[in-house]
Amino acid sequence: MALTVTFNFASQIANRQLAASDAALTNSVARLSSGSRVVSAKDDAAAMAIGSRINSKVQALRQAGVNAGQAASMVQIADGAMAKVTSIIDRMKSLAVQSSSGQLSGTERAMINTEYVALRDEIDRISGATEFNGQTLVGYAGATYTLRGDVAHGVVKRDGVALALGDSFTQTDLDLGRISYENDGSGVTDRLIVSVSDQDGNALGTIAGAGSAAAFEDAEYRISGGLGIIHASTAYARAAAYGTSGSGNGITVAVIDSGVDTGHSQLAANLLAGTDIADGDANPMDDNAAEGGHGTHVAGIIAAVNDGAGTQGVAFQAKILPIKVIQTASGGGINPNDVASAINYAVAQGAKIINMSLGGTAPSAAENTAIAAAVAAGVVVISSSGNSSGESPLWPAQYAIDPNADGSMLAVGATDFLDHMASFSNLAGIAKDATVDAPGVNILSTYVGGGLAYMSGTSMAAPLVAGAAAVLESLFPNLSGKEITNLITSTARDMGQAGADKTWGQGIVDLARASLPQIQIDIGIGAGGDMTVNSGGKGTVVANLLDPTTVYSSINAPTNRNYSIKVASDTGSSDRIGVALDAISSYNLGLHLSTVDSLANATGAIDALDTAMDRLVKARAGLGSSLNRLDFAAANIATTVENSEAARSALLDLDMASEMIVATSRKVLVQVGVAMSVQGNMRQHDLLNLLQ
Repeated sequence: MALTVTFNFASQIANRQLAASDAALTNSVARLSSGSRVVSAKDDAAAMAIGSRINSKVQALRQAGVNAGQAASMVQIADGAMAKVTSIIDRMKSLAVQSSSGQLSGTERAMINTEYVALRDEIDRISGATEFNGQTLVGYAGATYTLRGDVAHGVVKRDGVALALGDSFTQTDLDLGRISYENDGSGVTDRLIVSVSDQDGNALGTIAGAGSAAAFEDAEYRISGGLGIIHASTAYARAAAYGTSGSGNGITVAVIDSGVDTGHSQLAANLLAGTDIADGDANPMDDNAAEGGHGTHVAGIIAAVNDGAGTQGVAFQAKILPIKVIQTASGGGINPNDVASAINYAVAQGAKIINMSLGGTAPSAAENTAIAAAVAAGVVVISSSGNSSGESPLWPAQYAIDPNADGSMLAVGATDFLDHMASFSNLAGIAKDATVDAPGVNILSTYVGGGLAYMSGTSMAAPLVAGAAAVLESLFPNLSGKEITNLITSTARDMGQAGADKTWGQGIVDLARASLPQIQIDIGIGAGGDMTVNSGGKGTVVANLLDPTTVYSSINAPTNRNYSIKVASDTGSSDRIGVALDAISSYNLGLHLSTVDSLANATGAIDALDTAMDRLVKARAGLGSSLNRLDFAAANIATTVENSEAARSALLDLDMASEMIVATSRKVLVQVGVAMSVQGNMRQHDLLNLLQ
């Protein structure tokens, strides 16, 4: 080869080979570091695609295996409870046989019956206490009745213990004669109002005449902030079935705020005249430079009309009574005395609900006095908790826990659309028993100037609750203000810790639960009514007076819990295993009325116990089949995962020994390439030496 100065051909060849060797070595190092034969798609696109799909399926199958394992554990817990109940029934059968023998006296049978009844109650305790992941597995005691009407002239008791608003009793309690009404001696007739549901607060069957909630979910509904989260459409559908309005018709809601845009097309039809307390005139126009638009936004959340344009309020047929408490020319400050005057004005004008999306850090004696007078007049008072991320609501919302609020006032915190507490919202804190929550982040509603706007705050959450209260007032006109607030709190969707807690209070408002059917029985004194008692006397509430079939077109009282266990990675019907856990309470086993306190009852108990044992054995047989199926499914998942991993490994995993040999040879080539490149450059150096 010719030796030239202008072009070093040998060096170029060496560098090119060196670059190729270095790239090959880099690829080997990448493979060795990752343990994968296919580091990037260019290595083997087809293998990467197939391997990725296999890997995704394997991960899903591993979770399916966990599902099967958890379900098996759940079934084993249920079976353990049934095994204990089987032992109890064996003992009860012995007692029944003993009591049915003719040589025993009534005294001895009474002693035997004491143990028998205690064992029957233990069945209920076990069935109710057996749970998995917070879910009761094998307990059900028939329909659950929740006290919704505050008995004014007496008290309802269960086994002699008084029940308060929101307390519940069961079908078994009724059947056993445990529920009684005691008159206070006033001689005045009374009422008993209950809602009927299953143990989870769900309707037992199809509500007579109820249409589809989806029919009420038009474009305005969907765009209007939190209506879907509080399940307003369910209440609208039930209203049609009850023959009442579920949209606030006939209910006046006072909005104590910055005023309302009285010319807004979405509000005008539902606006009453109102007043301006702050400026001392009759014009409640929302025209303050600093706070203008706030009251208009609040009013729209409550009662913007449903007309196919814009947004829709929760109670879209309710009337808004606008009361302005911010002076037109002020910087947005609010005088507590003006708020007190506004409350008094709202009561005088016949408002059933007052919304106050305002507050401060200090209580006002004038405000508190006005609130106490309002709730005494049967008005529901709703107040926003505040936006300072505090541990408790501001005032006047904090007044909700004062005894003078009489359980008729609620503080409201704000959530987002993912049911997270809003970062700005004050928490329930010391007012946890009187606090509920509603969506308050990016809520679309009416705004000054005839338009719409998104706003966030507990100011937006409070009117959702006020609107919900108006819906319930129109649904159940027989309930008082206190009963409406109790209905809201006791049916709220529990969040955080079980029961009322310092973060969420009672939980997120849920109109689907709050609008469940209600039954009212009239209690006459001396004569008349569905049930009669003497003045100062008492009577037993019998089951037929609280017949759920009067409000349901069908009764589907569940006797088991059905679970669909996902045991595969696809979506076909064969990817699920159904598990049914039969309830084993004394009610479900047919034992809740059985006793052995007489020869006849003991004889009847023997037959009842035989039937109960048959039901229990059948239930356990079902559990056994489900458990075996879950075990086989888990084993099959494990085998599938193993084989899928092998297939993926064949496609993607690296042969480490082979690749190390390749990497070593490529490392040698790189070292040789470096040496050759140096030698190639040395030839040019030698030529330059000759020319010197």
